Amino acid sequence: MKIVHLLIGIGLLVGIKAYADTYPEVVFDNSLIMGVYAKSEIRSEGGSWIENVDKHLPVSDSIFFTPGNSLSLRYVNAEGGNWEAALKYSRQKYHYRISNKDVLVLKLYVHSDKTTSKQLPTLSIRQKNSDSDKVNLANFIEDYNVNTWLDVRIPIAKIRGLDVESAIKAVVLHQQGAGAHHIYIDQVEFLPANYSKVRLTSPAVLSKVTPYDRNIHLQWQLPLTPSIRYVKIYRSEDKKTFEPVSIRPISMQGGLDYVPALDKTYYYKIAWVDYDYKESPYSTIQEVKPVKLADQQVFDLIQRSHINYFVDNFDINSGMHTPFRQQGKTVVSTNETGLALLSLLVGVERGYVSRNTFTHRVKRVVDFLESVPEKHGVFASYYDGRKKEPIYMDARPNYSVSATTTILQSLLIVRQFLNGESEDEVYIRNKINKLWDNINWPALVMANTEDVLVADVGVLEELTEIKPLGGFNESINTYILAAASTKNGISSSGFINNLNYEYYTQNTLLTDSTEDIDPDLMLQNQRQLNATLESDMSDLDKALERQSILRDTVLYGVRIPFGELNNRNLLSMYMPFLTIDPALANTADFAFGDVLKRYTEYVKRRDNESGRGTRNVAVWGYQSETDQRAISQINPAISVSSVAVDYQKGLQALLTLYKEYGDILLTEYGFRAWIDLKNQDVSDEYLSINQASVAIMIENARSGLIWKLYREIPEIKAVQEKIFVQSSLN
Repeated sequence: MKIVHLLIGIGLLVGIKAYADTYPEVVFDNSLIMGVYAKSEIRSEGGSWIENVDKHLPVSDSIFFTPGNSLSLRYVNAEGGNWEAALKYSRQKYHYRISNKDVLVLKLYVHSDKTTSKQLPTLSIRQKNSDSDKVNLANFIEDYNVNTWLDVRIPIAKIRGLDVESAIKAVVLHQQGAGAHHIYIDQVEFLPANYSKVRLTSPAVLSKVTPYDRNIHLQWQLPLTPSIRYVKIYRSEDKKTFEPVSIRPISMQGGLDYVPALDKTYYYKIAWVDYDYKESPYSTIQEVKPVKLADQQVFDLIQRSHINYFVDNFDINSGMHTPFRQQGKTVVSTNETGLALLSLLVGVERGYVSRNTFTHRVKRVVDFLESVPEKHGVFASYYDGRKKEPIYMDARPNYSVSATTTILQSLLIVRQFLNGESEDEVYIRNKINKLWDNINWPALVMANTEDVLVADVGVLEELTEIKPLGGFNESINTYILAAASTKNGISSSGFINNLNYEYYTQNTLLTDSTEDIDPDLMLQNQRQLNATLESDMSDLDKALERQSILRDTVLYGVRIPFGELNNRNLLSMYMPFLTIDPALANTADFAFGDVLKRYTEYVKRRDNESGRGTRNVAVWGYQSETDQRAISQINPAISVSSVAVDYQKGLQALLTLYKEYGDILLTEYGFRAWIDLKNQDVSDEYLSINQASVAIMIENARSGLIWKLYREIPEIKAVQEKIFVQSSLN
């Protein structure tokens, strides 16, 4: 049994949202790391065997359907033995749910000449801890042959034992028949039974090719033809023989290609690809010669690519950031839109984004926020961008104070930045003022307290966990905003009184899985737990389990005031300081800039000593110390964001990650979410918190832009003069 805090627990599960550079319905298209596919897992017993490296399938870069590789399955079927190979669904941000109208499609290449269709593996779909019934691949191949790519199409309705409401964990291949065989698998995906089949008769348009060191940035002009599914990129070294090097989904307006050498000239062309993988006529050929970048130019490239993530990924109707794609809904995120606005603002300042584009995006955002449901001025974490309705990720409808803090402080910074007298900028400032004044902060103060804010406001109060805010985290930003409001604010004492404490309540629910919570049971339990808590309010410390965060400790030769970081990583400690200048944030007890430097040094020393896959001291920033699945995953945003805390450490980390692992880690959207050097794996996704932290902290290190804009907000400036020691503000 695990104890799940009734909002915070689920918030940890759904709060980390990501965007991938492939479609959510794709189970496998390419392995980002050559050699083995770490997101596969094999099992064999008896006399049966399947070729593997550390229980993972090998990757082929010579035979593939879509560039640049496929999965190799070389196996021996023995009587009385068995094997299986699971292709695990890797999305950490959203698990695809199938429909009975879908078709599971995969490409199959039979390399062993004597393999018959009856000796091909069977297939099942894994959901939770059970598999569907197995189906024979042979039954879904129209014209079987060897040494050619075969199209396998399995209607979901033909697979028994599936639950269309449950998330997919893996597509699993199983032993069938006897003998030794060798096949290749590629492009495993769920597609609708009916899709556009408009012929692609017009040539693709490759508009620009720009060199950034060995990264070549290709930009294209995509038409609105509904049958286009991918952009296929071809590269040549002699302008005659072109090899396919990658494919990109149509959500991307461009892509990076990492070339083998600096001292060569390369030629590119592209083609549109439809759902049947038929290609359009090629674009015109573009020539490019790589240009070596100086360190500061690498800085520019890294920052610009992270900003580009927010340029592309937004809902056209609302202007809000889209954390992932979902069938039938346009999910937009309040918190991540706040991060997006700050990143785009940096892009405007750097000349990467036009002021006009930014202004139009912000205008849509403020119009959208003015029109959606809220409570006390507090917004839901997610909305449907088209229907303007809240989307609740669990059975408890609530509005998030933390998400509202992020979007509101970002909008106030935008208000400070868009200070012109154009009609649009005046309109935006007025709308922001209206949203700002609409928050009723006293209504967010916990009952029977003077200045303790709650994390969430429930649509139904009896279904909301009583969870106070406090500690050295993003609660800092919330208390500053609450005190800064000149219309409906609270005392600045909330910041001082709650900085050194975190709160834990007894209103928790025992469950094995948050997915299994019955709404009626949840409501009944929450009412009982909240009633118990309220009855204990006479002893607030006992009822809330208020705990001091002060744990003065020396670890790895560094004195740190809050003890070791076990249940959070360093990036979470940096988050309040995307906007607050740590050099100016001094209280009677702490110099925040010094605290951040100490924790940066402690984490770097700890990670270097653990050495999980690397011996380079510049590579550090493990995603987690407690989650065994992520314990060897290096999150690039952690070390790179430290550039605003310790410039040399951050710069060294940035340059090392780029030079040593840039070919697999850096894309047109910045660094991927993580790289696992121990297990030879890399994420195929991006996290908004990562992309924003890198873009913003690089800028704060360079010019202090966001820090300056934030502290110049009149309402914020007045509060900081009260809560920070005066010498730090002079």
